[in-house]
Amino acid sequence: MKRLQKIIVLLALMLVFVPGAVLASDMQITIDGSHVDFAPVIVDGRSLVPVRYMADILGGDLEWNPDLRRATLIYGDTTILLYIDSHIAFVNDESTELEVPAMIINDRTHVPVRFVAESFGLDVDFYDNTIILTRAVGHLHLVSLTDEVRRGTDATLQMTGRPLTEYTASVMFRTGPSTAGGLGAATSDEDGNITWTWRVGSNTTPGAYAITVEGDDEVFVVYFTVVQ
Repeated sequence: MKRLQKIIVLLALMLVFVPGAVLASDMQITIDGSHVDFAPVIVDGRSLVPVRYMADILGGDLEWNPDLRRATLIYGDTTILLYIDSHIAFVNDESTELEVPAMIINDRTHVPVRFVAESFGLDVDFYDNTIILTRAVGHLHLVSLTDEVRRGTDATLQMTGRPLTEYTASVMFRTGPSTAGGLGAATSDEDGNITWTWRVGSNTTPGAYAITVEGDDEVFVVYFTVVQ
C-alpha cells in the first residue's frame, strides 16, 4: 500500500508538466464489479488512463506505431485507432471526434476511458466517485438513462434484451421499493427494445439509487442520482 501511495505522489508531481492534467487518486475504476489498481488522469473534465492498462483489463490487443504516433486497440470485432494529440479517432474505419484526444502523459499513452469503453460496447456509469465499466450482461444492454433527475420529474431507462421477453425494473429507495407507475414488468419489442419511464417522488431523499432489471434469468444493475 505504501508503495502505491509513493507512486501516486510521484505521478502527481510529474503531472504538473502536463497542462490541465490532474491525477484523480481518490477516484476508482471497476470493470464487471472488480476494482482495477490505477487511478485515472483528469484532463478538461474527462478521465484518461494508460492505453496499455485499458487493453489489459479488457483482454484486448494493443499495437503501437511510433512513426505515426498511433495506438490501435482491438477487442472482439471492434478496432479503434487513436492518434496522439488528435481529436479525430477511427472506430472500424469510421471517423469520430473526441472531446479530449489521446496524449502522452509521463511517457505513457493515455486514452479517454468513456470513448474507448463505449466504442467496445461496454456500459459506462459513475457512482460514489467510481467509474463503473460493465460488459453487456447476456442479452441485456443499457441504451440510455436519465442518470440525474430532479424530484417530482420523470426519469427514463432504455435497454435492449431478448425480443418479446418480459423484464422487470425496480428501484430500491431508503423506504423500500419504488411503487412509481411506469416501473415494474414490461415486454421488449420485436427488436429487443424496452423502455421504462416513471415519476420520481417530490419527497424522495436526494442521492444515488440502484435500478435493477431482471428477466430471462439475467440481472443488470445501473445507478441514477436524484437531486433537489
